[in-house]
Amino acid sequence: MIFVVACSGSPNDDTTSPLQQCTLDDSGDVCGAPPHTQTAATDEATPTPIVAGLTYAISAAASGKHMFVVFTPTTTGTHTLYFGDAEPIRVCDETALCTSAVTDCGDLHRAAQYALTEGDPYVIELKAATAKHPFMLHIVAPAAPPPPPPSVLKLGPKVFYPSTGTFAREISVGDLDGDGAPEVAISNPDDAGGSLWVDIMRNDGAGAFAHAARVMTSAPRETLISDFDGDGDNDIVGIASDLMGPLPNFFLHNDGGFMFTKTTWTPTLQYKGTLSGGDFDEDGIEDLVAVYVPGDADTRSGFVILKMPGVATLQEQDEFSGATSAAIAGDFNGDGHQDVLVGSGTAPVVRLYLGNGTGPVRFDRELALPVAMRITKLVALDLDGNAATDFAAFGTDPEGFGVEGGSVTFSSAAGFTTVQLRELGEGVTAGDFDHDGIIDLMSGVPNAAADPELIWWRGTGTNFTFGAVVPGGESTCCMAAVDLNNDGVIDLVTQGHDANLSGIDVFLGTP
Repeated sequence: MIFVVACSGSPNDDTTSPLQQCTLDDSGDVCGAPPHTQTAATDEATPTPIVAGLTYAISAAASGKHMFVVFTPTTTGTHTLYFGDAEPIRVCDETALCTSAVTDCGDLHRAAQYALTEGDPYVIELKAATAKHPFMLHIVAPAAPPPPPPSVLKLGPKVFYPSTGTFAREISVGDLDGDGAPEVAISNPDDAGGSLWVDIMRNDGAGAFAHAARVMTSAPRETLISDFDGDGDNDIVGIASDLMGPLPNFFLHNDGGFMFTKTTWTPTLQYKGTLSGGDFDEDGIEDLVAVYVPGDADTRSGFVILKMPGVATLQEQDEFSGATSAAIAGDFNGDGHQDVLVGSGTAPVVRLYLGNGTGPVRFDRELALPVAMRITKLVALDLDGNAATDFAAFGTDPEGFGVEGGSVTFSSAAGFTTVQLRELGEGVTAGDFDHDGIIDLMSGVPNAAADPELIWWRGTGTNFTFGAVVPGGESTCCMAAVDLNNDGVIDLVTQGHDANLSGIDVFLGTP
């Protein structure tokens, strides 16, 4: 906007130079007239909109008055200002005619260039002009930058790699043979059918997989891959659960060559089947966070932190009476220590427990999240590349069928910022799937039985917008964004929607 102002009083010392950035006020430097004034009096201002490429004639101020123009750029960059005092009003036919110091417009003959910032107001003091000859002004803004290219999902076609299981559920990803290419562990918890094992899918280094090993366990659910015994080889730890009482959880020690020695531990509490990992005592070995829920003989629920490799209890923390639904590990305040986020099964709230590197964690705060009814699932993510762990939360519909929607929370040392994603469902992972430098989401859909699509949500840096339906992708609770073939490009591996079709779907990233 340009304001043509006739002010009384002494000249404005702040505008002795032709152009100066300023803060607008009502102190008399620039008259504080109502912005809706239609006819300018001697002490009022009339707003005049600027149209790019036009030349403006500005009437002279009354005798004894001072004349200023306030200009707020809509583009950051070098602006060229042309000044003149001759009639008539002239409109440049081509912007190119007004980009040099000597213009062909005829009525503008003095030019100056200034680096201006979008949205910041600037004051231009205009030299006196007679009433017969108004002051002429023409401002040429810099050319707008070209629009960014449209975002394109950079994933290749789906390739399905079968395992020998029949009831695949959760998956975990990690390098089990030391070649730098991650393998995939698939849990098969089919208690009724007798399919109770963990299948190992070997990566050939190029992102292609084949079944390599099987280890029998009790009703395996979520697993983690890490060097839990400190011998230099990654192992597999898993939770066993059928929600019918405590079951033997398992520790698969990596002996090399896709051979594993199994040890088990059976807790006195009933574990839900979820598992998360973090080094809470900072000894260099990842510890475990598991959720326990009420069994036949008790009403307690909460989370437990287990020190590896001995599976000693570092902390057993009751929460939400008998309604704890989820817990995840992460550095949620960015202080370098592992924390725990625990969710309620009766309300859309989570509670944060902060760690200090010694093992146990302490309660810090409760957060209300924009999900329906209660928390059904929590997933730790990296949404912005800072030191603090971000997370997604899922909620359920009032009838309890499937997942209604979710939210994602950006964490930092300063606090938390949460955005709602109503169509977030089942599972989620984060990665830059269009190579624009901003983290995106990959997610299943709510109530996926009817239409089990896999959705790419394009990141904006502060939120996520619908990007595309992934061709061939299926909604699933289990997925991971990881570089499977060491080419520096993010890939995607999922379990797939059909639990009876055991194996993994792999989408290799494209340049």
